Amino acid sequence: MRIIIISLVIFLIVFNFIFAEDEKLVITLQNNEIITIDVNKIDRIKFDIVNSIKTNPSENQQNIKNYPNPCRSFTIIEFNSMHNQEVQLTIFNIYGETALSIDNYIANVGLNSLTLELKDINNNSLPSGVYFCKILMGSYLDKHKIIILNED
Repeated sequence: MRIIIISLVIFLIVFNFIFAEDEKLVITLQNNEIITIDVNKIDRIKFDIVNSIKTNPSENQQNIKNYPNPCRSFTIIEFNSMHNQEVQLTIFNIYGETALSIDNYIANVGLNSLTLELKDINNNSLPSGVYFCKILMGSYLDKHKIIILNED
């Protein structure tokens, strides 16, 4: 949700630079707080990378971990889910390339556990290195670092 809001804000700022008459950007947040920005005073926009995006932390108390970490041929991914819901789990390398992916897994309420064999689509072991596990459950997104140490 925050990504959508940030994208909308960027669009509105650019739109206001081109077409603004009053040169003010008014943003209403979910808690009805109103922020007014004079677009002429904007010099640059900086965004920080976040590890987790939670639209409502009280409803989405999921987390993700794996063990063993570092791992070799397999790892166990554990996460909590507040709802029965579809989960997309992706393991990708430091270059952002997908190493393996699980779509359409249905998580149950509570603790969920998946044992992953760390092999690519050609059934080759994933090479040693740093990987990231991304889990998407509804509007909840989280990432976790996984280290694979294979005997070479």
